[in-house]
Order: sequence, then C-alpha cells, then structure tokens
Amino acid sequence: MRGLVPPGCSPPDKLVLDKAIVQLKRMFDGTVGELPTGVDLGSLEAQVRAVWLRDKALDQVPAKSGKWIPWVLFVKYNEKKKALAELDGFRSAYLDYVEARGARFIRSLVHVFLRDYPEEMPEFDKWRLGIADVLKHASGFSLDGLKARVKEYDLLMAVGPKKVARALLQRPGAIPSVYEEVGLKGELITGRFAAAAVAIALVEIGKELASPSADEARVAVANDLVVDPTTGTGIAIQGMRKVLAEALLLPFGAKMPDEPLRRRILDLLAKYFKDPRSYRADWGGVDPEAYDVILRWLAHDDLMFFFDVIGESAKESHWKYRKAFWKAYLQAKKIDGVWVVFSGGVSGAMLRRKRNGYGLITDRAQPEKCALVMRIQHLMIVEWSHDGSCRIWTDEKGNPPRLYERS
Repeated sequence: MRGLVPPGCSPPDKLVLDKAIVQLKRMFDGTVGELPTGVDLGSLEAQVRAVWLRDKALDQVPAKSGKWIPWVLFVKYNEKKKALAELDGFRSAYLDYVEARGARFIRSLVHVFLRDYPEEMPEFDKWRLGIADVLKHASGFSLDGLKARVKEYDLLMAVGPKKVARALLQRPGAIPSVYEEVGLKGELITGRFAAAAVAIALVEIGKELASPSADEARVAVANDLVVDPTTGTGIAIQGMRKVLAEALLLPFGAKMPDEPLRRRILDLLAKYFKDPRSYRADWGGVDPEAYDVILRWLAHDDLMFFFDVIGESAKESHWKYRKAFWKAYLQAKKIDGVWVVFSGGVSGAMLRRKRNGYGLITDRAQPEKCALVMRIQHLMIVEWSHDGSCRIWTDEKGNPPRLYERS
C-alpha cells in the first residue's frame, strides 16, 4: 500500500477505503444499499404527499428525502388513501424527477419496484413500462450491469416472472446462483417479483408431476424453490406455503398419483403444515379443492392401515367383502372423511406404524381393536375391526362420534 501512495500523502484510512470499495461495487453491479434504519417511512410518505398535493411537482422535496421516495411509492400507509404511485399525474412527474437525477435514483426505483411488484395496482403496467423506458435511455457505466440483467431476463416486461421461473426450473441445483445472476439479492429474494416467479415455477412442477412421465424428484425442486436460499430452511416468501400446497395438490383432483410420488408430496407438505384434519385453521386460505385432495389422500392411508391391521389378526371372512365395499366407495369419492380410532390398550408398536393422526378411546377390553370412523354425506359410520358390527348415525338422530377428535 505504501508504495502506491504519492510522496507527502498518508495512506487512506481502512474504514474509508472499505466503504469506497463497497460503493464502487454497487455502482458496477447495480445493487442498492439497505435503507438506513433512521428513515421514518411514514413521515417521508406524508411529506412527499403534501408537497405533491400542494405543488403538483416534486422539486420542493428536500434532497435528503428525495432519494428515499421509491421505498414509499407503492405502499398504502392509510387504507382510505391511494398510494403515492396511484395519485393522478404522479407517475409521469416522478419518472421525470428520477430521470433528471441519474443512476442512483434509477437503481433504487428498479430495486423497489421488483421488491413490491404491485401487480394489483391499476397502473402497474404503465409504471413497469415507464421505468423500463427511463432505464433504457439513461447513460452511465454504473447502470450497465442492471441494464444487462433487465434485458436478459425481461425483468421489466410482462414475461419477466415467467422467464425467471424458466431459469429456476432449468437449473434446479443452482437456485441461489440463478437469483444472483438475475440480481435478486437481499430483500429481493423474498420480494414480490421473486414470489411471482416462484409461483409460476411451482405450478409448472405440479403439471409435470401430474403427467404420465412424472419425475418424483421434482418434489424436491419444489421444496428448494420455497426455502430460504441463504439458510436452506423455512419458507422464504410470505404466502408461498399456500401456493406450494395448491401447486402440488390441485393437479390431482381427478386422479390418485402413484404411491411413491404421493408419499413424497405428503412428506413435503408435512414440513410446512399441520395435519389438515385436526388443524383446519392451519390450512386457511388454501383452495378448498386442494384441501379436499389431501383429505382424500389421508382417507386412503387410513383405510389401507385399517385393512392391514385387520389382515394381520382378523378372519378373512370378517372383512373380505367389507374391504372391497369401502374401497369402492373411496375410489368413487363418496367418502367425505375418515379417522382411525384405537382402543386405549393399543400397543406402542401399533401407534408407531400409524403415520398420521388418530383418535383414542378408553375401552381396554380388546387392546388391539380399532375402529374406522367415516362420514358419507349426512351419515356417520363406525366400522369395528375383527367381528365388531357396523354402526350408522344420521345427523338428526343419536349422538354420533365425530371425525378428527383425539379422544
């Protein structure tokens, strides 16, 4: 370092040098620094709104505040008021404002637009195309990297999320690298543009899994798409749990997948959801058709488990025809719900074999006995293992057992 310092000058302070290196890196790769913690976004939004409503111009916004305007453009701080980006005339005036102030303002605007990606906003397309036009006509080497990424992945075009989704699916083992190449770093990894791309990718995986040539390994890719790429755990993007469930279940509304594929899907969903029978609220917001699919799959598991138990200890004559009867009902989608209930004296080995939820009753008279509780329309049905009789209740009569109760 000393050999590079001109005579009579002191070497630069290390902290100053490090800061300069970071700033140069941001200039060349087009990234944006984190928003300072001291910025009160609510106050900033109110300040910009007041200036706009008074002057119908933004020149009087203090320079210190102006550089942070993108962070409050698309957010509603009052549900009774429009966001700044929705105010009449604001879009055109603000794009001119950004264009006149150069690269730093443009990078910030693109960054926040991809983070917030307000597709529900009426003028979303006008903002998208307007930002694309400002970037296209801006000059300066510090925008070259951003321009290249926007062009390669059509980030400011309508096909942008679909193009990024395609890149993610084509390189399933390198999802973090794809994000890096696209420029989705930091908060953009969990932003709404990334969410739109991941949602498209998940839907495509669902379609692939439902095809005759399904590759069950794609279930693992679905998991890789939703986990935090920096830690490899947890759902990274808010709301993506719902999208994951719907993408993996809705394609099977009319058919049952092969057992290995069905098991992998169930195992993946179990990482992010509680048992849908005992914890209905945990599946709130999931499409009812997707919810019905997983209930049908779990009903299938419970029926098969029940039949296996009977097959080990009951006489074939007791259950040969009952088994065929209930399997036919299940395949015809006539059974609305199934729940296995064990007697209180059931062995620990039996409980360990039961992968999913179950109920318990206190009768220890026959320790290995279990019952199958089913709902078919307005009927509640209980089938006992071994030589127990089948009992049926209507909703209007008696005190029938309930589905999905633990005891």
